[in-house]
Amino acid sequence: MPGWQHMRDWDLRSWFFIRPVPIRAEEENGKQYYFVDDKKLEEFRSSGNLIEARAYHTVHGIWNYFTADDGQVDLENADYMGIGTLESYVKMREYYGKENVCPVYIEVEDGERLARALKRERGRDTPL
Repeated sequence: MPGWQHMRDWDLRSWFFIRPVPIRAEEENGKQYYFVDDKKLEEFRSSGNLIEARAYHTVHGIWNYFTADDGQVDLENADYMGIGTLESYVKMREYYGKENVCPVYIEVEDGERLARALKRERGRDTPL
């Protein structure tokens, strides 16, 4: 059995990035992301629980994505899997410790990423 198929047997919990941006029609809070407002981002930042944050300048304004320690991760009793950028991995490793974070880097060719993004947008009722 290929190595990745063994992942189905792992008892992993998911963690999600947090987005203080409007929820899109096909998204559900707690499924793809946790949706909050900018005030919550600043609360995490001022409390020292902000792990990493990124801002993307879009035609709809600035969209922030971030990861914060909101108390849901319990490394003593569970293992987790999440998807993020290389930068977010570095920040997670710094925050939780090198011994607690294991990266799996998947590189997708730029043209393929663009094709997927175009297909995704063309399939929406209201493209971004």
